[in-house]
Amino acid sequence: MVASLGRTRVRFGILGVASLTLWLAAGEECSSSSSVDLQEGGEGEGAGDATSLIQLRRGNQNQTSGFVITTPMVVGAASAAAGTLATKALVEGASALWGQVAGQDDFASAVGSFGLPISVGVVNNGDKPVVYKSFEITEGTAWGMPALRKSLKTGEMMEWFLYTRTTNVVASILLEEEAGGNSWAIGVEQRRMGQVENWGCDKMRTKVVRNGSFKDAHENLCKTLSGSGAGVQVSGGYEVVFFLKEAGLE
Repeated sequence: MVASLGRTRVRFGILGVASLTLWLAAGEECSSSSSVDLQEGGEGEGAGDATSLIQLRRGNQNQTSGFVITTPMVVGAASAAAGTLATKALVEGASALWGQVAGQDDFASAVGSFGLPISVGVVNNGDKPVVYKSFEITEGTAWGMPALRKSLKTGEMMEWFLYTRTTNVVASILLEEEAGGNSWAIGVEQRRMGQVENWGCDKMRTKVVRNGSFKDAHENLCKTLSGSGAGVQVSGGYEVVFFLKEAGLE
């Protein structure tokens, strides 16, 4: 079924983790009036991959020229005593993640010389598995992202690679604990004009709320570290990593 949607290939990156690349029909990025909203659906093994691709193509035939399903990668070992990651050690060692979060050569090629990228990593440094539930991009292009309904286990990181060749990237990510409880709505924006369109605001803007609301995640979004900024690490104005244990806390 997946093969019918486009040409496929498997390539191996850092730590030998495979990424399934699905090359779709060429096209332009979506505009603010043509959003892509992916939510969980379907059943069975691989349904998340297929659902993501089908909904992407139905939502906007011209969304992307190369769409990559990224696979969660291991970034740390769980503590045997507490069953959780050592958050401080991960934050202090965040520099080791930037090479992976920045993306590969294919992503840089898609962005081009004048494109504006934003690469997003989400690390589960808590003690419970988390599920990737929903994704929405209202401006810009999604070059790569995880398949919906995939589990993000303790010590793993998911990645999203987004860009624009025009002005803005505006995207939202929703994750929830498998057993219920905490949820994280993540708002990310990359705005080429920065302070010109809204004086005092940053070009890269991020916010995490723990109520599952995409609207709240973007409301009054102005700063790179909006809200408390807890659990958020940024690099170079183009890469951001969210650590779920702290992200969204006041």
